Amino acid sequence: MAYQWQWSVFLQEPNAGQSYLDWLLSGLGVTVALGLSAWVLALALGTLLGIMRTLPNRLLSGLAACYVELFRNVPLLVQIFIWYFAMPELLPFGDAVKSMPPMEQQFTMAMLCLGMFTAARVCEQVRSGIESLPRGQKGAGLALGLTLGQDLPLRTVADVVSHRAAAVDVGVPQYLQELGGGVHHRLAGAGRTRTPAGRLHRPAI
Repeated sequence: MAYQWQWSVFLQEPNAGQSYLDWLLSGLGVTVALGLSAWVLALALGTLLGIMRTLPNRLLSGLAACYVELFRNVPLLVQIFIWYFAMPELLPFGDAVKSMPPMEQQFTMAMLCLGMFTAARVCEQVRSGIESLPRGQKGAGLALGLTLGQDLPLRTVADVVSHRAAAVDVGVPQYLQELGGGVHHRLAGAGRTRTPAGRLHRPAI
């Protein structure tokens, strides 16, 4: 079966001065920027929540556990709809979000949604890593005169760097799948959509 690939289609310009290749490269740039910014948020928040889950304080540990249960048991696509349509009406800075240009509004809501969703998985990776360390390591730190607040960050850094790097690497492909799947269904699959501010536009992501 012979098929002639027409690569020149990428150079066609459906709009003046913009080719299909330009659209693809623009979308790639947005995807990379969204993925990196959301992953930084997920890593910072997830590490903090993972530390909270190992604390002897029941309140802090319970709050982190509730966060994980909430974000891991609600489908990502549902969370994207909630963040995009409901949260601008509920957040204190919702008016500022609704006044943003459509592209910036989509980017901000998608970054917060993906970052907080992925933070739940990072939290469990950090928690399991800390709990997998020998119990004597904590006792040794306390015996050296370190407080819990001093010992725990040191053990967390050592854990994330040496023990949990593989788990984080394994989570990256799934995260990219969520980024490509969830955002595509919400922002690209709906055709023309209406923003919370009431403007009709065609999603750019």
